[in-house]
Amino acid sequence: MEPEVREYVEACSVCAWNKTSSRARLGLLQPLPISSRPWADISMDFVTGLPVSPGNTTVLTVVDRFSKMARHCLAPIRVSLLEGVLSKDREQRLSEIHCSALAYMLQMSEEVLDELDLDKYNTSVQGKQRLVPAVRNCRKARLSGSRLSEISCSSLVSVLKSNSSHLRDLDLSWNPDLQDSGVKLRCSGLESPHCRLETLGLRHCRLSEISCSSLVSVLKSNSSHLRDLDLSLNGLQDSAVKPLCDLVQSPDYRLETVR
Repeated sequence: MEPEVREYVEACSVCAWNKTSSRARLGLLQPLPISSRPWADISMDFVTGLPVSPGNTTVLTVVDRFSKMARHCLAPIRVSLLEGVLSKDREQRLSEIHCSALAYMLQMSEEVLDELDLDKYNTSVQGKQRLVPAVRNCRKARLSGSRLSEISCSSLVSVLKSNSSHLRDLDLSWNPDLQDSGVKLRCSGLESPHCRLETLGLRHCRLSEISCSSLVSVLKSNSSHLRDLDLSLNGLQDSAVKPLCDLVQSPDYRLETVR
């Protein structure tokens, strides 16, 4: 009987229109973890399409998952104005939640920031790390001395690989925890054909010859747009830097300056 059924199904036009799902059966829904204190876990969303009020067209809604308390903040038309106000107010210390909200707003903004400098913000190291994803929507990023975590490094690699990234200048100087492993991880982003980074600062990052070799491999690829590389204050030997200097002398590569 099986051959007859198979022959009927293959010749049936209605059967041909139906496509069975090839996905695995969905598992049970898992509840979100319950927070132990208020404002430790939040959700954010924008309310847009509102009539223009003085300087604002958007409402940022922040909801605390623990208490269900909501905060509604007017968002200016130009998000860079908010970014400038928060960065210049040195007396008000920004919490980690404030930094997460600001990073989200900067990423969602249609306006591309000229520069994001984490030293301008009066916040903790964890707060600065939460601002790192905002580099996706800026042309120049100053992340010196920010003690980049593993999550921050992954965010940077994702930005470098993104074809929508506007980042052209990245300064990671004075991050001694970066070391060779961090540079090797970022090289995976520099190798991406979507990466348009032109300037990279790696001063005082405790680098060795291994980092130089990784950078040479990236710069020899046709996709690299890097022109200016700063490796000063790492105690590198001349033999480690020489392959990079050779790339500067060669007309086949775009690298112009090595310090």
